[in-house]
Amino acid sequence: MELNKENFVKLLHERFEGNYTRMAKAINVSPAQLYRIVNGNSKAGAKFLGKLIAYCKANDIDYEKFIFLPKLLIQCNSKNEKTKGQQTA
Repeated sequence: MELNKENFVKLLHERFEGNYTRMAKAINVSPAQLYRIVNGNSKAGAKFLGKLIAYCKANDIDYEKFIFLPKLLIQCNSKNEKTKGQQTA
């Protein structure tokens, strides 16, 4: 998984008026970590992305706008969707 920085920065400006501290408190991360991720000095890890997903779910926001899923995962899920409901012998 990887952060979609372009959409994430839009969220920062639209919901938090560009205020890193307010957004960090809402997501439950440190403002320094948020700043480093937004400005390219650090990548968003699993804990950060998990907290972002939790924030989005609690605020009725589609978290998939902010997270790129690996193509392999998407392809596997699509394949499983096709076979759902089919009985195995």
